[in-house]
Amino acid sequence: MRKDGFIFLELLLTLAISAIAMSLFWQSSNNRIRMLSILEEKYAFGRLTADTKIFRNSNIPIAIEPSHYLPLKVELSSPEVITVSDTFENKVILE
Repeated sequence: MRKDGFIFLELLLTLAISAIAMSLFWQSSNNRIRMLSILEEKYAFGRLTADTKIFRNSNIPIAIEPSHYLPLKVELSSPEVITVSDTFENKVILE
């Protein structure tokens, strides 16, 4: 007869429940990080398109500092601005 303490089966059940809870927490944390990076890239792309429209409408040559649009990678060439992204396809913004 058992009076005090845990038996082996109860310990295994507790460890299994803890492992499931930790894996769900880990997956949700990774998903949150991925969604945050996608959101930051979308925000940076929106800012970049708005800035190029402002430059275009005011007839000023496009002078963009690529470091201001991180995590989006911006490549400047003479007639166009190219965005390079891990999550989106490459987009070209013409001058």
